[in-house]
Amino acid sequence: MDNRVVIANCGSINLLVNLLHSKDMKVQENAVITLPNFSINDNNRCSIANANAIEPLIHALHKGSCEAKENSVATLFSLSSIEDCKMEIGRGGSFKPLMDLLENRTPRGKNDEGGIPILAEVVELGSARGKENAAATLLQLCTNSSKFCNIAQQLLRYFRNQRHGNALRG
Repeated sequence: MDNRVVIANCGSINLLVNLLHSKDMKVQENAVITLPNFSINDNNRCSIANANAIEPLIHALHKGSCEAKENSVATLFSLSSIEDCKMEIGRGGSFKPLMDLLENRTPRGKNDEGGIPILAEVVELGSARGKENAAATLLQLCTNSSKFCNIAQQLLRYFRNQRHGNALRG
């Protein structure tokens, strides 16, 4: 971890972000593979955001190889923990390629497909803000995919039945 901080502080983040627009797919892929590892550290995450990385990451998400897309998602997910980045990520056109990754079930997509049950659980049990965000995300998923809509409806029905069953017992 210490090496990642030192390397990131040497200006490498700005260089990597600039490479995300490379027409050489291998260069772009190598740059985007490095960023999720840097983004684990809070200071690096802020440096990535300050390097205006969201638009280039979304560009790689649209145009990159499968691996570049998956690593772009990982970095964007990490950056989404910064409040100011959330809106920029949402407005930046990331939703469609994210849906494509889920629907095409890439290797990482297969690993992360479990997000819908988590979102449904947050709608049921989360904080007021968490419920609002999870519901908005589920709405977007359901609007664009009948498959995800069916999964979400089944989970919400299950949670509703559990809540009513527990209320009758209590």
